[in-house]
Amino acid sequence: MTFKEIENSTTSELFEFLIENFSNSLPSEVNSVEEANEISKILSKTANNYMYLSEVYAFLKFSIRNEKRKENKNKAKIDDLIDKKEIIDRFISALKLQYQAASRMITIRESNIKELDMCKSI
Repeated sequence: MTFKEIENSTTSELFEFLIENFSNSLPSEVNSVEEANEISKILSKTANNYMYLSEVYAFLKFSIRNEKRKENKNKAKIDDLIDKKEIIDRFISALKLQYQAASRMITIRESNIKELDMCKSI
């Protein structure tokens, strides 16, 4: 969705768009190179999604301010924009959590591999 499409959408439409495009699940564990590669892709996608949603958040914040400054304020539109900004903020928080979890999964995998290598040398 473009910024204007987001601004003109209903909160329900925005929420559905976010669920469809920004909800990803992580594998429960990382035991193979393929799973590690998948986590790597998830990290990249999550970082890109975070940037996009941060830009949308800033746009909505700007839009709210502009609407409040108008002579003929539209209270319903302002409330809708505030709701959309809150929804985006929640998704940004979820993306942060997902990124941190995926990063920890890779770190734990690397630690396990190092331990196995150390055990082989004994």
